[in-house]
Amino acid sequence: MIKKEFYKFKEIYFVFIGIIACFLLYIAFGLDSFVKQNDAVMLNLSFLYEKGFSFNRLDDFNLIFALVIGILVFSKERINGRLRLSLHFPNSTFKNISYIVFIGLLFVCFAYFLEFVFLNLILSNFYHKEFISIINLSLLQNFYFGTILYILAGGIIINPIKKQVILNLVISLAFLYLYFEILPDIYKSFYHNEFGFFYMSIALIYAICSLVEAFYNYKKGYIK
Repeated sequence: MIKKEFYKFKEIYFVFIGIIACFLLYIAFGLDSFVKQNDAVMLNLSFLYEKGFSFNRLDDFNLIFALVIGILVFSKERINGRLRLSLHFPNSTFKNISYIVFIGLLFVCFAYFLEFVFLNLILSNFYHKEFISIINLSLLQNFYFGTILYILAGGIIINPIKKQVILNLVISLAFLYLYFEILPDIYKSFYHNEFGFFYMSIALIYAICSLVEAFYNYKKGYIK
């Protein structure tokens, strides 16, 4: 079952992993070049006084990565229409749905975990640990919202009721807009938005509810 779910996005997953690795290398070489031209003290002072750190769009790519994997997972499920046959499967409907949702999500989280580990290995060579904690806070919030986008994709793609699809799409776009308004950079996320995880938890609750309703409507064959 895990292999069957993984084959839905296997090729693009490895492409994304390769692109993330390129982002990390770019950040590493950029920091190393700065230190060689200046020094590590200047780098840390730049972070403190000039907000001199950037993910170089890696954080935006993390969101795209989760969203694309979610689209592949749920669109292929919708096209194949396997859920309506799940009562004939040896496993329960809940277990079959869990495979559909969580296997793709686990692969996304695994990629995020690897990125977190390797980025911290890179940053530990250049930044003070307190500055790394600021970067990690922003990165974890970025990962959190990426998983929310993955779930929201299911609520939009699986649901057969057009009015609910439009509603979920509009609310998803609103969440995306608020994300960039609330967390425009790592400095604001740390110094001015200590409730970032709380705001995103509200979005997560909505995403889960929309996905549960979408699977229910799809299984029952509702079309409106």
